[in-house]
Amino acid sequence: MNQHDVIIVGAGAAGLSAARVLKRCGIEDILVLERETQAGGLPRHSHHPGFGFSQFGIPYFGPSYVRRLLKECKDISIQTQTTVCQLNPGGELTIADQNGMMTTKAKAVLITTGIRESSGVSQLISSQRPWGMFSTGAVQQFLHFTRQLPFRRPVIIGSEWVSYSVVLTLKKAGLAPVAIVEEHSNSIAPYWVEKATSHGLRIPIFKQSSLSRVIGTDTVSGVEIRRHGRRIELECDAVIFTGKFIPESSLAMDSHLEWDPKTLGPKIDQYWRCSDHSYFAAGNVLRPVETSGIAGREGQSAARAIAGILNGETPSGECIPVQVESPLEYVCPQWIRSPGIQLNSLQLRSRMERAANGVIKMICNGTVIWQKSVEAKPLQRIRLPVRRIKPDQLRRLEIKFVER
Repeated sequence: MNQHDVIIVGAGAAGLSAARVLKRCGIEDILVLERETQAGGLPRHSHHPGFGFSQFGIPYFGPSYVRRLLKECKDISIQTQTTVCQLNPGGELTIADQNGMMTTKAKAVLITTGIRESSGVSQLISSQRPWGMFSTGAVQQFLHFTRQLPFRRPVIIGSEWVSYSVVLTLKKAGLAPVAIVEEHSNSIAPYWVEKATSHGLRIPIFKQSSLSRVIGTDTVSGVEIRRHGRRIELECDAVIFTGKFIPESSLAMDSHLEWDPKTLGPKIDQYWRCSDHSYFAAGNVLRPVETSGIAGREGQSAARAIAGILNGETPSGECIPVQVESPLEYVCPQWIRSPGIQLNSLQLRSRMERAANGVIKMICNGTVIWQKSVEAKPLQRIRLPVRRIKPDQLRRLEIKFVER
């Protein structure tokens, strides 16, 4: 059986970012496993700017961001077309490649398998299912492999970060998106992104709207949306379903690792470490969904923690669960080790499961150490002030939302 210092499962933004930092920390024996034919993950299909600024100080297009990461990982073994079939205790992996099934092992395994989209067909659309309905991934694959798309004027369903990413990709390809349709009262991506799209690119955004029917027999010719009790028809030649992401965490869920039913990802502590201490996780496998920039930074943070542990900085404190209540949907990490290292700004993040008006309270050892009035929107991200928490003194931590 082959033995490595670190195996990284997934060669997207988080995995490649982790690999480059591990190398810089002096970890030499690193193996990156990727099931696709090429490394890079989602950014390699995203032909628009906005990638890599937080890591490199320069905004890259998706493919050029991937090339920069790969350049910095040139001395690291990246094995593509390799599927990890099973996570076994103690950092042992069952993998399959072109040579068949085998086992390999590492002192530390970092899971960075990212996210996947829910199928648009599963969104209960009433139609004869004409040709012209696509997922974000299908659109990116068309552009990546054929450099062209079989439509000109699509309607985009959803308003997450990836929805606007698709808009920029389509505009760069010379296409003219008709509209964005969002079921909630607000865009899921930040307000400034919405305004840049509606005012700068002049693409209308229909909020509090739902897709009720796709029009067309053989090919898409339009959509019918329901908005404020009225039905509106929009002419278009394609429908692109975006968002509705879930973590690509089936490996963890089918393994011995503990996973969170709220995030659908593996549970971690502030060291990015899972319930089996040979395993770590970072990036969007932890929860749906953050940008590639945040995923990359999480990979870097996890790499530093792994390097410290491999160099003898063994955490030994008690595992304190972070308690979170509705309408807060989840919190990540789910555990804080006490005593242990201080959390960083990428950690202790939450998300609203619905709109709510009230006060968020952080209660440490029975005492309110921070609170803030919030009028929250559905799926709004919540960043909690990690510096208020002193892991060496922590015995109990509760995150509550007291509604007015």
